[in-house]
Amino acid sequence: MRKSWNPNNRSKAELLIDNWLYTRYLAHAYERRMPVPEDAYADFFIPLGECYIEYWGLDTQEYTERQERKREIFKKYGFRIIEFGEEDLTELDDRLPSQLLRHLPDGYRFRETSSRDTEDPPLKQRHLTLVG
Repeated sequence: MRKSWNPNNRSKAELLIDNWLYTRYLAHAYERRMPVPEDAYADFFIPLGECYIEYWGLDTQEYTERQERKREIFKKYGFRIIEFGEEDLTELDDRLPSQLLRHLPDGYRFRETSSRDTEDPPLKQRHLTLVG
């Protein structure tokens, strides 16, 4: 399986999501600042679907408060969001594509990896971060 190389992933779950997007050749940005006056970052941004993916992985009061503030920002600005929690990771291959297809262009098909894609690409091609 192809693996993305992103030393900035903050959690194993985010690495799983990042790898899933990468191996399906779906352009995405990790930890992208949202285009709002507030200082807010999304876990992932999918330009093709103009949607965000958030992984909620902690269960502390402080984290829950940040999570609610972030959800308010998504709602305030009408941003489309796909949310995942720990319980979703075991079924990521089923849940992520079904959620993404709601936001991607009609008729979009994920590119599947092939046997020749199983080798790691050269280092300079491993990970592309969208800036903006």
